[in-house]
Amino acid sequence: MAWLEVISIRLSYQEDVENLLSILRQVAETLPVSAEYHCYKNANIDSDWMFALRHTDETMEPGRSRLGLMIIEALRPFGLVNHTAWISDTTICTGK
Repeated sequence: MAWLEVISIRLSYQEDVENLLSILRQVAETLPVSAEYHCYKNANIDSDWMFALRHTDETMEPGRSRLGLMIIEALRPFGLVNHTAWISDTTICTGK
């Protein structure tokens, strides 16, 4: 089962965007084959960013991965960080 790990940050200072992007480049270089990585910027609030790690490794339990924990530790000095895990519930909603 694939699952999502979502990390969001509200930067304390807009000037830290370059630091944030540098960390994200490092993460992208070290991703395991079984993970996809997507980055989003809030359309209305310049200091809000969200990163989605999609895990497809069947041996991993959904939750906070080692990689996710490393990312939040690297981001904490730059603002308020939130870290959650999501699983698909096809009994409630399905779609394309």
